[in-house]
Amino acid sequence: MRFSELFETPTVSYGTTFEEICEDVYNSESDYCILPIECSSNGKMFSFYSLINKYELKIFAVCDVDEGISGKRTRYALLSRKTLVYPENTKPEYFEISIIGGKEYQLSDILEAAQSCSLSVYRIDNLPVSYDDLKFRFHHVFEGNRKDLFPFITYLNYKYPQYEVIGNYILI
Repeated sequence: MRFSELFETPTVSYGTTFEEICEDVYNSESDYCILPIECSSNGKMFSFYSLINKYELKIFAVCDVDEGISGKRTRYALLSRKTLVYPENTKPEYFEISIIGGKEYQLSDILEAAQSCSLSVYRIDNLPVSYDDLKFRFHHVFEGNRKDLFPFITYLNYKYPQYEVIGNYILI
């Protein structure tokens, strides 16, 4: 229901597995799907991020859902294969990327570049890459305005051309 406010006449279909709904978007049978991506008690849900990578999905919007009296919160993502752009100045935007890196990865350089582009760090996580014990997939989430992204993306293209955009999204 929370994501339906983004559409004039939303329609819904249901799948039996998360993989099935991602395949529907990948095969253009559906425009969007919804996956949980973060839990307040366990952090990022990397198994769902692996589906995002596998099916080449991008985060379009996220929302937080409180789980009642337990105090736990789950963050859900609305995902698409399309590149979607919000009207200027809608809400603060988040820009999420992943970079696979080893010794050449320099977090301090990325943070310095983000700061010089007026982007704030929202979150950084990492996960070992299964095929190489010396490499990690670093997930970076920055908060800022779209106009500040261009110089930062230029920096990433130069310094870390292997980076992947996970999404440019708003929190609703």
